[in-house]
Amino acid sequence: TGELYELPAGALSIATGIHYREDEIDDLPGEITLAGNGWGSSAAGNTVGDDKTQAVFMEFDAPLLADLPAIHNLTVNASARYTDVDSYGDDTTWKVGFNWSISESIRIRGNRGTSFRTPALFELFLANETGFPSVRIDPCRNWGSALANGSITQTIADNCAADQSSVGGPAAGFDPAYTGGTISPTAFSGGGFGTLEAETSTSETIGLIWQPDFADLSVSIDYFDITVRDEVTRLGATNILRECYDSPLGFAFGNTEPLCGLFDRSSVNFGVDNVIDNYLNIAIQRSRGFDYAVRYNTEVGALGSLSVELAATRQLEDVQELFVGKPEDLNGLV
Repeated sequence: TGELYELPAGALSIATGIHYREDEIDDLPGEITLAGNGWGSSAAGNTVGDDKTQAVFMEFDAPLLADLPAIHNLTVNASARYTDVDSYGDDTTWKVGFNWSISESIRIRGNRGTSFRTPALFELFLANETGFPSVRIDPCRNWGSALANGSITQTIADNCAADQSSVGGPAAGFDPAYTGGTISPTAFSGGGFGTLEAETSTSETIGLIWQPDFADLSVSIDYFDITVRDEVTRLGATNILRECYDSPLGFAFGNTEPLCGLFDRSSVNFGVDNVIDNYLNIAIQRSRGFDYAVRYNTEVGALGSLSVELAATRQLEDVQELFVGKPEDLNGLV
């Protein structure tokens, strides 16, 4: 790290380096859990794996202009990183940003960059685990009364009424008074080695900051646009069931919802039997909006000092695609 040479507005700085890392995991469950002998409790295997990471990176900080009309100071920052991970492969990420002080009190900042994260060892090599969620995760239990009291959507009701997926199950879907299975379903979870992709993202921000000279005050507004692709996650048995039956691609609408293929039902009482909840990649998640921040500091005499802060976000877009081509708008929802 250091300075390369002088520019008209200051020194061009550089930082560069190399990175090498070895990671390994050996997670051995207790004897009873390993043997699956805990009645009604989780069972798990031995999670073992290793990985190597190598990288080279470089960053420049360039003060381009200073002490000009409408340009009190203008600095540009650029960085890049090449990373090679044994379990995934290689990728190059970069970031470019600027900091433009129009005056001593008004500043504009912005950047655009990319990043990626390879799956963690636990996400890659997790040995099969079993769990036993409640029979209440079945959205079709008493779906008639649930629809009447507003606890499920019309889409869930339509899909439950049309579900003929059970072997030997109801030929015309579930009755509105269907009471569900009597035995807890089994949820299977495992790692995604060989199938998981690395998470990648792009990020864009631009903001305005006002820091007047008459008070210890800072006011900022920043626009952000962040897209994450192939986010690694587990959905959870409850979400898999709920999202399957609340999907406009479910049993009543052509039965093309991928989540509906992650569970099966018993041929005895048609209750949920097995749920597959392995680590997987979410196709796309995008968030766009504005961040607002205000910070004010003042002295209050003998009482000391007072700091007041306000932070708020205005969300313009919050879209998630669990699978390609199946977007879901979550803006305004928690």
